[in-house]
Amino acid sequence: KDCTANEHVLIRCKFCGNSYCIAHRLQEDHECRRLLQEQERNAQRLQREQAKAKQSASPPRQNGRPAFSNTMQTAVGLSTVDSAKRCILGVYFDVDNSIPPCYMCFPKTWVVGKVLDKVCTQGKIKNENNRWKEEEQYHIFNLKDCVP
Repeated sequence: KDCTANEHVLIRCKFCGNSYCIAHRLQEDHECRRLLQEQERNAQRLQREQAKAKQSASPPRQNGRPAFSNTMQTAVGLSTVDSAKRCILGVYFDVDNSIPPCYMCFPKTWVVGKVLDKVCTQGKIKNENNRWKEEEQYHIFNLKDCVP
C-alpha cells in the first residue's frame, strides 16, 4: 500500500513480515500477499471438492460395499428392544433398491420370517408370504463367511 502516514510505531504483519501503520496493520488493509495466496488456495480447494462431489454421485462405499446409512448404536428399532435380548444385523437391500444398507435391531426370540417381514418393510419391498417365485426369493447370508 502506498501510505503517507508518518507513524512512530509500525506494526509488523505476522504473515508477510512487512511493517505497516495502524491504518494498514490488518491483512485485508495492506493487501497481504499471504492472505491473497490463502484465498486463492481456498478457492482452488473448493473447486476441487465441488468437482469431486459431482463425480461421486453414487452412494459412499466401504470395503467395496455400499456404506451403511447408520451405525450399530443407532440401529433401526434399537430403542424398542431390551439390550440383553437384542440382535443387530447389517441389512443390504437389492442393488436395484435405492435404499442404502442399514443396521437393524431385532429381538433374539423372533423367527426368521418375522425378521424378513421387518426388513422388507424397512426396504419398502413387497413381501408376499407363502408365494414361491425363484427370482423373488429373499436370502439371509453370513457375510463374514458368505454362507446362506
